[in-house]
Amino acid sequence: MVVASALAALVHKARQNSQEEWFLVDTAMETVPGDLSTKQVKFPTQESHEDEKGRKEVWKSDRNGTSLPAPPEYPEPEPNGAVPDQDEELFEERQAVGKASPSRRSTDGQLHDVTKMSRNPRHRFLMFFSGHQGSSAMMDVIGQIPGVFVPGFEPLDNPNGPVKESFLSTQQKMEFLRAIMNMPESASNFDEWKAKVLPNQYIRVDRQRIQAYEQIANSTVAGFKMRPYTLDGDSMPAMINLNPDDVKRVLDEHQVNIVLSWRSNIVKSALSWYRARVLGKRQCFRHDDELCKKNDEKAQTASEINLEDFDKWIKYVEKTNDQLMKAVSYFRRPTMTINYEDFEVHPIKSIAQVLEFVGVPAEERTDERIELAVAQTSFHKVGSNAWKDMVSNFREFCEHFRNTIYWPNLGLKSCEETEQNVADPGSLLSADAAKDMDLLPGSRYCLLKDVVASGWVGMDGEYDPHLGPCDIRIVKARARALKKARMGEGKILFKHMHKAGGSTLCNVARENVRAEKAPIPGGNDGWDTNCVPQIAYQKNGVPLATAEAEKEGAWYGGVCYASHLSVAAQRALGITHKDLDFIASEGPMPDTLALDLPVAWITMLRDPLDRTLSSYRWWQFLADRFRDKPKVRTALCDAYQSPHPDASLQEWLEVYPDNWMVRVLCGRAVLMDKSVRITEKHLTAAKARLNQFSLVMVLEDMESSMKLLSSTLGWADVDAEALRANVMSNSSARIALADEPEILEELVSKNKMDLELYKYGQELFRRQQKFSHL
Repeated sequence: MVVASALAALVHKARQNSQEEWFLVDTAMETVPGDLSTKQVKFPTQESHEDEKGRKEVWKSDRNGTSLPAPPEYPEPEPNGAVPDQDEELFEERQAVGKASPSRRSTDGQLHDVTKMSRNPRHRFLMFFSGHQGSSAMMDVIGQIPGVFVPGFEPLDNPNGPVKESFLSTQQKMEFLRAIMNMPESASNFDEWKAKVLPNQYIRVDRQRIQAYEQIANSTVAGFKMRPYTLDGDSMPAMINLNPDDVKRVLDEHQVNIVLSWRSNIVKSALSWYRARVLGKRQCFRHDDELCKKNDEKAQTASEINLEDFDKWIKYVEKTNDQLMKAVSYFRRPTMTINYEDFEVHPIKSIAQVLEFVGVPAEERTDERIELAVAQTSFHKVGSNAWKDMVSNFREFCEHFRNTIYWPNLGLKSCEETEQNVADPGSLLSADAAKDMDLLPGSRYCLLKDVVASGWVGMDGEYDPHLGPCDIRIVKARARALKKARMGEGKILFKHMHKAGGSTLCNVARENVRAEKAPIPGGNDGWDTNCVPQIAYQKNGVPLATAEAEKEGAWYGGVCYASHLSVAAQRALGITHKDLDFIASEGPMPDTLALDLPVAWITMLRDPLDRTLSSYRWWQFLADRFRDKPKVRTALCDAYQSPHPDASLQEWLEVYPDNWMVRVLCGRAVLMDKSVRITEKHLTAAKARLNQFSLVMVLEDMESSMKLLSSTLGWADVDAEALRANVMSNSSARIALADEPEILEELVSKNKMDLELYKYGQELFRRQQKFSHL
């Protein structure tokens, strides 16, 4: 079940207080950056002053003008923009000498053994960030790990309320910092500690997590994230009115580690800032809220970028990066850099390294725990990460950076790709669909986006005259997943193709393995979930068939839930569905698929013309049954706008997505956007996805399909006819529409690629039969 995180509880509390827009993560900036080259960098900048004793270096604190001691020399950034912390080298060194816990080197060059630093059972950390680097998602995941206390979302940055009333004094900030670094040892001093953590009603602290001492008693790690600098135009970052020396003394006293959140791609970082602050396309983590939903929808569209303004945001990002590095150098604490680009591709590995660094015990930072935390994070990326999906004037944008130091950030050989896309309407895909239909060069089975998401980039060492290295891995991963499923140690994920015998197969599964057989939560029609996990029909514990279903657009689960699974959530299936062996999903596949899942994918195909006609008849049944309930969705996965309840087949075909099977295999982005013209590229991608299935059956040969199912999964022979569901007469479209040749012709036209896919599926079916000696 998707569990409401601590941050979600905080959001709920904030909304109860009628502070409606706080849960939009990016608070409004006071001004759009002007010419930042002329702005005073308040912290930590060195300035020269002459006095009677001669020239000396001072630090300017933020807005109070206090002179502070000058910091040591700052480290120069590495070519990729990261701070040199020798972390990887020392990690390997630690492994070589067999130490039980990590060693880290601070910027003073001293080697710190975390074992010695951690005799006190509590470990402390701060995450330094500047924004739009994935730090919110990282901290949300870290805060879900048992024994880790994260007080709230950026508690000292941008307080949640009117500036005058919510602003924290220097004393309040320092008391908060000391309180987090020195948590109460017993219930007797809990109230005093809590008062320091909640200096006013506006501070962004999750009050639900500090109701009683018992909630924090077992915390062995505590920390939060903050901006360790101030810049003109920033809205109230944590360092306002703080003396860096005072902060440093607290960090040294409590042996605080620093986790530096970093994004190497400066142009994409600047674009995230621009989209959030100029265009209002902000990250949002209450995705079931109407305001957040509208924000998410807005973020899906490309926008024209004013290049003159955008250049100012480039300079702003460079300034914040410079401040982050200077802060790391000044505080001289053991520091680890977590790179946004690494976290995006390998979230489990990245978080595991951070947890080890900050002192989380090994038994609490297992892959399973991290996978579950990543799957349950309240923060999700808004919109596509593809340039052309974010920037409508991409060619102008692209040419603007040609022959500049920022050109490598675009990751392109040239800007000509945009012209080719304009010439080919079939490639004008929404969301990530345009670039994500490409196969890995030399591969037959691997979509490039899936390869990247699975961490299979740069694979080598395997050779086959007919298959590339990625294809070989697919075959091996498929075999491992199937072996686990046969032994009862893995999951079977059934891609239920709508109106293709899925209900029958669900009944068969229930006779053999653990499959969901529960009523739809809140429903009163007597229908069960049809082997879809019951929790897919709930969001934060609320049955979507009741109150949530009344909110237009609120339904993200149900039969279509698998299409919303991130790669991390896919990897967490074994944890989130421990009591099920067989999991069904009737909607599209995820846009990005982990290729190394210990999950055996199976499906059943059906003649596309018959399947489409059957889909229309099912829609007719639902439209008539819920004629008096217009808010009840009758279109599967909201993939199309249902016509009036008495619509003819021809009228319905006008709104129904063409080539349904190809679309659902390609992913949600392709299914949900009818403007996507299905081409041979999509057919090739659908075939590649189909090759990742351990079993492909065909409805027209149910008897042979059931024999193949039993042989492949080790199930007992079952009389499928006795368990057959939803049998309707005249299921053959060619017979039913024999007297309506024009409609039949239109049906063929709308299933052109599906017919090709069905032929390919039949070939796979026959090949599997031959392999199984059936």
